[in-house]
Amino acid sequence: EEFLIGSEFSVFAFTNGVDIKTLLSACDYKKVFDGDKGPNTGGMGSYSPAPQLSPKNKSFIISKIINPTLEALRSKNSEFVGVLYCGLILTKNGIFVIEFNCRLGDPETQVVLPSLEYDIIDLIESCLDKSNNKIFETNSKSAVGVVLASKGYPGKYNTGEKIIISDYSDKNNSYIFHAGTKKSDENLLTSGGRVLTVVGTGNSINEARNLAYKLCDKISFNNKYFRKDIAKIIKE
Repeated sequence: EEFLIGSEFSVFAFTNGVDIKTLLSACDYKKVFDGDKGPNTGGMGSYSPAPQLSPKNKSFIISKIINPTLEALRSKNSEFVGVLYCGLILTKNGIFVIEFNCRLGDPETQVVLPSLEYDIIDLIESCLDKSNNKIFETNSKSAVGVVLASKGYPGKYNTGEKIIISDYSDKNNSYIFHAGTKKSDENLLTSGGRVLTVVGTGNSINEARNLAYKLCDKISFNNKYFRKDIAKIIKE
Protein backbone atom coordinates (compact mmCIF):
# COMPACT_ATOMS: atom_id res chain seq x y z
CA GLU A 1 0.00 0.00 0.00
CA GLU A 2 1.05 3.58 -0.60
CA PHE A 3 2.32 5.43 2.48
CA LEU A 4 0.25 8.58 2.94
CA ILE A 5 1.27 11.70 4.84
CA GLY A 6 -1.34 14.33 5.61
CA SER A 7 -4.23 15.32 7.86
CA GLU A 8 -6.97 12.78 8.50
CA PHE A 9 -10.66 13.60 8.78
CA SER A 10 -14.01 11.84 8.58
CA VAL A 11 -17.06 12.50 6.44
CA PHE A 12 -20.47 10.99 7.19
CA ALA A 13 -22.95 10.69 4.33
CA PHE A 14 -26.56 9.87 5.17
CA THR A 15 -27.93 8.21 2.03
CA ASN A 16 -31.00 6.43 0.70
CA GLY A 17 -28.72 4.45 -1.59
CA VAL A 18 -28.79 7.02 -4.39
CA ASP A 19 -29.01 10.53 -2.96
CA ILE A 20 -26.99 12.09 -0.17
CA LYS A 21 -29.41 13.50 2.37
CA THR A 22 -26.82 15.34 4.41
CA LEU A 23 -23.05 15.42 4.80
CA LEU A 24 -21.31 15.86 8.16
CA SER A 25 -17.60 16.01 9.00
CA ALA A 26 -15.27 15.76 11.98
CA CYS A 27 -11.68 15.19 13.11
CA ASP A 28 -10.80 12.98 16.07
CA TYR A 29 -7.82 12.29 18.34
CA LYS A 30 -6.83 8.65 18.84
CA LYS A 31 -3.68 8.90 20.98
CA VAL A 32 -4.11 9.05 24.73
CA PHE A 33 -1.64 11.84 25.50
CA ASP A 34 -1.27 15.45 24.38
CA GLY A 35 0.72 15.96 21.21
CA ASP A 36 -0.64 12.69 19.78
CA LYS A 37 1.66 10.59 21.94
CA GLY A 38 1.13 7.26 23.65
CA PRO A 39 -1.02 4.27 22.70
CA ASN A 40 -4.14 4.38 20.56
CA THR A 41 -7.54 4.61 22.20
CA GLY A 42 -11.15 4.53 21.11
CA GLY A 43 -10.88 8.31 20.82
CA MET A 44 -9.96 11.09 23.27
CA GLY A 45 -11.80 13.95 21.60
CA SER A 46 -13.04 15.42 18.36
CA TYR A 47 -14.29 18.57 16.67
CA SER A 48 -16.61 19.51 13.83
CA PRO A 49 -16.69 20.67 11.11
CA ALA A 50 -13.42 19.38 9.66
CA PRO A 51 -11.38 22.28 8.22
CA GLN A 52 -10.34 20.05 5.30
CA LEU A 53 -13.92 20.10 3.98
CA SER A 54 -13.67 23.19 1.79
CA PRO A 55 -16.34 23.64 -0.91
CA LYS A 56 -13.86 22.35 -3.51
CA ASN A 57 -12.92 19.30 -1.44
CA LYS A 58 -16.56 18.62 -0.59
CA SER A 59 -17.43 18.56 -4.30
CA PHE A 60 -14.54 16.17 -4.99
CA ILE A 61 -15.52 13.83 -2.15
CA ILE A 62 -19.12 13.63 -3.33
CA SER A 63 -18.39 13.23 -7.05
CA LYS A 64 -15.25 11.08 -6.92
CA ILE A 65 -15.63 9.04 -3.73
CA ILE A 66 -19.15 8.79 -2.31
CA ASN A 67 -21.28 8.70 -5.47
CA PRO A 68 -19.05 6.16 -7.29
CA THR A 69 -19.06 3.97 -4.17
CA LEU A 70 -22.85 4.02 -3.94
CA GLU A 71 -23.13 3.34 -7.69
CA ALA A 72 -20.73 0.38 -7.45
CA LEU A 73 -22.76 -1.11 -4.59
CA ARG A 74 -25.98 -0.75 -6.59
CA SER A 75 -24.36 -2.44 -9.59
CA LYS A 76 -23.63 -5.46 -7.40
CA ASN A 77 -27.21 -5.59 -6.08
CA SER A 78 -25.92 -4.46 -2.68
CA GLU A 79 -27.53 -1.05 -2.40
CA PHE A 80 -26.42 0.66 0.79
CA VAL A 81 -28.89 2.67 2.86
CA GLY A 82 -27.65 4.36 6.01
CA VAL A 83 -24.55 6.25 7.11
CA LEU A 84 -21.47 5.84 4.94
CA TYR A 85 -18.46 6.78 7.08
CA CYS A 86 -15.53 7.84 4.89
CA GLY A 87 -12.19 7.94 6.67
CA LEU A 88 -10.11 10.28 4.50
CA ILE A 89 -6.71 11.91 4.42
CA LEU A 90 -5.77 15.20 2.76
CA THR A 91 -2.25 15.02 1.33
CA LYS A 92 -0.19 17.28 -0.92
CA ASN A 93 -1.39 15.08 -3.80
CA GLY A 94 -5.07 15.32 -2.94
CA ILE A 95 -7.64 13.37 -0.93
CA PHE A 96 -7.37 9.61 -0.47
CA VAL A 97 -9.59 7.03 1.23
CA ILE A 98 -8.21 5.34 4.35
CA GLU A 99 -11.29 3.29 5.20
CA PHE A 100 -15.06 2.97 4.96
CA ASN A 101 -17.44 2.14 7.80
CA CYS A 102 -21.20 1.70 7.88
CA ARG A 103 -21.88 3.74 11.01
CA LEU A 104 -21.31 6.98 12.83
CA GLY A 105 -18.10 7.20 14.86
CA ASP A 106 -17.33 7.71 18.53
CA PRO A 107 -16.48 10.39 19.68
CA GLU A 108 -17.30 12.02 16.31
CA THR A 109 -21.05 11.46 16.68
CA GLN A 110 -21.15 13.67 19.74
CA VAL A 111 -19.83 16.68 17.79
CA VAL A 112 -21.65 16.24 14.47
CA LEU A 113 -25.18 15.83 15.83
CA PRO A 114 -25.36 19.41 17.23
CA SER A 115 -25.11 20.70 13.65
CA LEU A 116 -28.44 19.12 12.71
CA GLU A 117 -31.33 21.57 12.39
CA TYR A 118 -33.92 18.80 12.63
CA ASP A 119 -34.78 15.60 14.43
CA ILE A 120 -32.38 12.82 13.43
CA ILE A 121 -35.37 10.44 13.23
CA ASP A 122 -36.74 12.51 10.33
CA LEU A 123 -33.37 12.16 8.60
CA ILE A 124 -33.28 8.39 9.13
CA GLU A 125 -36.86 7.95 7.91
CA SER A 126 -36.04 10.02 4.82
CA CYS A 127 -33.18 7.64 4.01
CA LEU A 128 -35.56 4.69 4.29
CA ASP A 129 -38.27 6.28 2.13
CA LYS A 130 -37.20 6.49 -1.52
CA SER A 131 -40.14 8.77 -2.34
CA ASN A 132 -38.93 11.40 0.14
CA ASN A 133 -36.82 13.88 -1.82
CA LYS A 134 -36.00 16.17 1.08
CA ILE A 135 -32.37 17.24 1.49
CA PHE A 136 -31.40 18.14 5.06
CA GLU A 137 -29.25 21.20 5.61
CA THR A 138 -26.89 21.69 8.53
CA ASN A 139 -26.25 24.84 10.53
CA SER A 140 -22.95 26.68 10.83
CA LYS A 141 -22.44 25.65 14.44
CA SER A 142 -19.04 24.33 15.53
CA ALA A 143 -18.57 21.72 18.24
CA VAL A 144 -15.65 20.38 20.27
CA GLY A 145 -15.80 17.21 22.35
CA VAL A 146 -13.36 16.23 25.10
CA VAL A 147 -13.34 12.72 26.55
CA LEU A 148 -12.96 12.44 30.32
CA ALA A 149 -11.24 9.14 30.99
CA SER A 150 -10.11 7.07 33.94
CA LYS A 151 -6.38 7.55 34.51
CA GLY A 152 -4.52 4.53 33.18
CA TYR A 153 -6.80 4.02 30.18
CA PRO A 154 -6.31 2.31 27.70
CA GLY A 155 -4.39 0.14 30.16
CA LYS A 156 -5.45 -0.73 33.70
CA TYR A 157 -7.67 1.73 35.54
CA ASN A 158 -9.93 1.91 38.58
CA THR A 159 -13.72 2.00 38.42
CA GLY A 160 -16.40 2.80 40.97
CA GLU A 161 -15.23 6.39 41.49
CA LYS A 162 -17.97 8.86 42.41
CA ILE A 163 -18.68 11.47 39.73
CA ILE A 164 -19.71 14.97 40.78
CA ILE A 165 -21.10 17.36 38.16
CA SER A 166 -21.29 20.92 39.44
CA ASP A 167 -23.97 23.25 38.17
CA TYR A 168 -22.99 25.06 34.99
CA SER A 169 -24.65 28.01 33.28
CA ASP A 170 -24.50 27.46 29.52
CA LYS A 171 -26.61 24.30 29.26
CA ASN A 172 -28.15 25.32 25.92
CA ASN A 173 -24.78 25.16 24.15
CA SER A 174 -23.14 22.21 25.89
CA TYR A 175 -23.73 18.50 26.34
CA ILE A 176 -22.51 15.67 28.54
CA PHE A 177 -22.60 12.23 26.90
CA HIS A 178 -22.26 9.22 29.17
CA ALA A 179 -20.13 6.20 28.28
CA GLY A 180 -18.40 4.43 31.19
CA THR A 181 -20.84 5.39 33.95
CA LYS A 182 -23.34 3.60 36.15
CA LYS A 183 -25.87 4.46 38.84
CA SER A 184 -25.46 3.05 42.35
CA ASP A 185 -28.18 4.14 44.74
CA GLU A 186 -28.21 7.91 44.20
CA ASN A 187 -24.58 8.13 43.10
CA LEU A 188 -23.13 8.30 39.61
CA LEU A 189 -19.98 6.17 39.36
CA THR A 190 -17.28 5.47 36.80
CA SER A 191 -17.54 2.05 35.15
CA GLY A 192 -15.16 2.22 32.20
CA GLY A 193 -12.06 3.73 30.64
CA ARG A 194 -13.78 6.47 28.69
CA VAL A 195 -16.25 7.88 31.18
CA LEU A 196 -17.88 10.98 29.66
CA THR A 197 -17.64 13.09 26.52
CA VAL A 198 -18.07 16.79 27.21
CA VAL A 199 -19.17 18.88 24.21
CA GLY A 200 -19.24 22.63 23.77
CA THR A 201 -20.78 24.37 20.77
CA GLY A 202 -20.38 27.87 19.37
CA ASN A 203 -19.98 30.07 16.34
CA SER A 204 -16.35 28.99 15.96
CA ILE A 205 -14.12 26.08 16.93
CA ASN A 206 -12.33 28.25 19.50
CA GLU A 207 -15.59 29.37 21.09
CA ALA A 208 -16.79 25.77 21.27
CA ARG A 209 -13.43 24.63 22.65
CA ASN A 210 -13.43 27.19 25.44
CA LEU A 211 -16.91 26.14 26.52
CA ALA A 212 -16.04 22.43 26.44
CA TYR A 213 -12.99 22.87 28.66
CA LYS A 214 -14.90 25.10 31.09
CA LEU A 215 -17.41 22.28 31.48
CA CYS A 216 -14.59 19.75 31.97
CA ASP A 217 -13.59 21.71 35.07
CA LYS A 218 -17.14 21.38 36.42
CA ILE A 219 -16.88 17.58 36.52
CA SER A 220 -14.79 15.74 39.07
CA PHE A 221 -13.93 12.16 39.97
CA ASN A 222 -10.80 10.51 41.32
CA ASN A 223 -8.16 9.82 38.66
CA LYS A 224 -9.92 11.94 36.03
CA TYR A 225 -7.77 12.38 32.94
CA PHE A 226 -8.31 14.25 29.67
CA ARG A 227 -6.24 15.69 26.87
CA LYS A 228 -5.66 19.44 27.01
CA ASP A 229 -5.00 19.96 23.29
CA ILE A 230 -8.24 18.95 21.56
CA ALA A 231 -8.81 21.40 18.67
CA LYS A 232 -6.06 23.62 20.09
CA ILE A 233 -4.39 24.65 16.83
CA ILE A 234 -7.20 25.06 14.34
CA LYS A 235 -7.13 27.78 11.69
CA GLU A 236 -10.63 29.04 10.93
